[in-house]
Amino acid sequence: MRLIGTVRRECLDRTLFWTAADLEVKLLHFQRYYNGRRAHALTSFCS
Repeated sequence: MRLIGTVRRECLDRTLFWTAADLEVKLLHFQRYYNGRRAHALTSFCS
């Protein structure tokens, strides 16, 4: 349930999409961000 909330807050609530294909592309972009840059940003703040 936490992931669904994160996707909704960080992606869907801030993104306009017009078709199912458009939504799929934007979710794939968010998936790359979530699994890549976002995760690395969190680890860089650890000491």
